[in-house]
Amino acid sequence: MSKILAASLVAVVFSAALFIYSTLYTGPYGATAIATTPNGARPQEVSRQGSAIPVPPARAGTLRASGLVQPIRLTQPATTVSMPAQGHRYDLHDVVGLDVGSLNELQTFYDTINFDAHHWRDSNAGVPPVFVSEIPESWSNALDATSKKNLFFRAILPLILVVNEEVTTDRHLLLTYMEDRSVGRPSSPETLARLGGIAATYGVIEAPDKGKAFTPELSSADLKELFLRVDAVPVSMALGQAAYESGYATSRLATGENGLFGQWRDGDGLRPRGRRAAFSGNENTRYATPLASTRAYILNLNTDDAYLEFREERAVMRQADGRLDGYRLAEALGMYSDSGLTYANTLRAIIAENELTKVDDISLRDEVPVRVEIASN
Repeated sequence: MSKILAASLVAVVFSAALFIYSTLYTGPYGATAIATTPNGARPQEVSRQGSAIPVPPARAGTLRASGLVQPIRLTQPATTVSMPAQGHRYDLHDVVGLDVGSLNELQTFYDTINFDAHHWRDSNAGVPPVFVSEIPESWSNALDATSKKNLFFRAILPLILVVNEEVTTDRHLLLTYMEDRSVGRPSSPETLARLGGIAATYGVIEAPDKGKAFTPELSSADLKELFLRVDAVPVSMALGQAAYESGYATSRLATGENGLFGQWRDGDGLRPRGRRAAFSGNENTRYATPLASTRAYILNLNTDDAYLEFREERAVMRQADGRLDGYRLAEALGMYSDSGLTYANTLRAIIAENELTKVDDISLRDEVPVRVEIASN
């Protein structure tokens, strides 16, 4: 009887938490955030090789949680939470956190904020910026197969979208610099330093010694290569690969290491799991968060020589109409695995079966970001 009463009490507390949370966390989509862009600005449009593509604004907002930390199980007190400006990466520890006791509770939370299993592909509704902080071991043995797949897609989709936004802001900076340079307009030292950091991150130039000022001279060839590399990855393709490589987050690399994309580390950097036999000294890479794994995957596609065909095909799509087709670009990822074309075809089948191309044009809602901590048992 005591166990039944305890379980009932947990259910009541969680329901109350969701009610309070959704009441305070309200916006245009129902149970969503109180958020504003700087000065009320909306996303701006910029010209990218003749195509108008939205540039995500910095996010900002306030969650009124003072005095309600325990009922809602927020892991931080009331604070102003914001997404960083261009050129920066935000840390999950810098955003409001919410504890959930199980994957069932995570599903309930998603349903409460209008991100349910039937409408998560809806591009009109958008995706809430809710980020899981870890893939718990319980993921592999909880829920039925269909529920687990739907939960996986909802948990991973925001991660891909926010990393794409980070890449897009870097690309916008690059485009602005190239336009200024073409007309002889000088750039600020801060812009040049940021651009140099981006060029080093993407492997176009060598990174400076730690602590030294960094204002590199980038040649026309450097800029051309950087423009090829600094770009988003199709959402459907990335989501399909995460499902394929992690077994919908049930693999050991996923539940034990937060690794979603089958990447292993060798002396030369990251390699996909299927190609590790060709390298010596390989070891699996533990990521601090699933977000870190997603960043590493997208950077890998944007820098490794094995994916040059992917980047060139992506550039052709940008030149045509600006839209990225994940199903088509998946064909260029044969080098991700030893199985080559078979791997690419299987990935395309996953994309088609789960109708993932519907999310290629989806974006994050302009809301307060939330970090979700899932209990490990």
